[in-house]
Amino acid sequence: MRLGVVMPIYPRFMGGGVRHAHEVVMRLVDHFDRVVLFPASDSFFLIGDEQDKERVLRVINQYEKMGVEVIQGFYDVLVRFKPMSITSKAVNVMTLDFTKELVKTYASSDVKVDFLFDPLFVLPDVILLSKILGVRYGFTHQANVISGSLFSRMYKVMRFTGINSVLPYELLTQVPPSIILNYVRRMVRSYKPSFIALLSKGQLELLGINRWGVPYYILDPANAIDPDILKYRTCHKEDYFVFYARLHPEKGFFELPRIVKLVREACPSIHVKVMGLFPNDFIRRVFLKLVSKYGVNDNIEYLGFVSDDVKYENVAKAKALIYPSHSDYFSLVILETIALKTPVVAYRIPGPYSIFSNINCVRFVDEFDVRVFAGELVNLCNDGNLVCDNIDPFVMRYFSWDLVANQVINLIGMSVNNV
Repeated sequence: MRLGVVMPIYPRFMGGGVRHAHEVVMRLVDHFDRVVLFPASDSFFLIGDEQDKERVLRVINQYEKMGVEVIQGFYDVLVRFKPMSITSKAVNVMTLDFTKELVKTYASSDVKVDFLFDPLFVLPDVILLSKILGVRYGFTHQANVISGSLFSRMYKVMRFTGINSVLPYELLTQVPPSIILNYVRRMVRSYKPSFIALLSKGQLELLGINRWGVPYYILDPANAIDPDILKYRTCHKEDYFVFYARLHPEKGFFELPRIVKLVREACPSIHVKVMGLFPNDFIRRVFLKLVSKYGVNDNIEYLGFVSDDVKYENVAKAKALIYPSHSDYFSLVILETIALKTPVVAYRIPGPYSIFSNINCVRFVDEFDVRVFAGELVNLCNDGNLVCDNIDPFVMRYFSWDLVANQVINLIGMSVNNV
C-alpha cells in the first residue's frame, strides 16, 4: 500500500506534537510499502531566512534517511520561496491561496498514493490534496486551540500575556485558529475524512468534534515516553523547582515570575530552573522585564535548551514541576515528570485534566488562579507530602510508541478496506 503523509516540517523544540508526529511516521515507514511525504504549507510560514530553509532541509533529510520519499514539488517550491510577512501569512489563513497553490503543485506530480494522512494537522492541506487526488484521508488533530471561541481565546491571551509589546502579535495569532476551525468544520462535513484521531477526551470536549458529524477516535495511549527515562529517578529531591516547555506565553511562561514572587513571600529561598528555547527575542525581552518587575532575578535560573540527559536529571531531583500551561491536549511534559516521580502543579485545562486527574502527585488548580497555584508550591516548599506513589502501572501504559502508531495504522487499514 502507498501512503501519503501530509504534515508541516517543524524543528524538534516546537513541542510534544512534533515528537508524536515523528515517532508515528517512523513506524508508518516500517509498515507500508511506500511512504511519500508532502510537506504542508505551514512548513514554509516559519521560514524567515536561508538558515531556516537549511533547518527545514535537515529535518527533511532525516525523514529521507528513514526511507520516506519526499515529493519533488516541495524542493521546486522551496528554491523559489521568499519569506512571507505576517500580513501575507494572515491573508493565506483567510484565502488559503498559498496552501492551494502548493497542493496543486504536489498534485501535478506523477506520484500515486492510496490514502493520505496528516499526523500533525494544522492547516487543511490534507483535505485539499485529498479532493484533487480523489483519495481518502484522515488526520490527527493537533492544531493549537486554547478555547472554543475567538472571544474567549483573546480574553485568555490578554490575561496570560499581559499588556506588553508581545500582546498585539499574540492576539493576532488567535484569529487563524477561528478561521481554520470554521474552514475545517465546513470541509469535513462536505468532504468527510475516514477518521479524525484525537489525543484526549479533554480535546474532544474542547473542540466539540463529536458534534461535527464525522468519524473520530481518541488514541489511547496517545503518546509515549522512553522507558530508559526511569534510570534518572532518584529519591533525593533537592531544594528547587523546574519549568520546562516551549517558552511561550500560552504555556504560562509570563505568569511564572509572579507565581515565584508569591511563593517567595513564604519561602524566601525558592529557586526555579527554567529549561527551553525562546521562540523569538521579543518574548525573551518581555520575560526578562517581568523577572525584574517582580524582583525574582535571583530566584529564576535559565539553563537554555538542554540535552535530554540534563533535562531529566534536573526534573528527577526537583521538588516539583511548575506547569501553568493554557494550551495542551495531552502534555508529554507532565507524563515525563511523573514518570520521574516528581510532583506537578498545573492549571485545570481539559486535555491534561482528562488524562492525569486521578494521579495523586498531580495537583490541578483553576486556570489563572496564581495565588492558589503559589499556595500549592508553598506546601511543597515546606516539605508538604506530595509523593508519586504507585505511579508505575499508569506510566507503563505509555512506554511504547508502537502502541500509539499501531492505532493509526489500524485506522488507515480499516479506512482503505472499507472503500
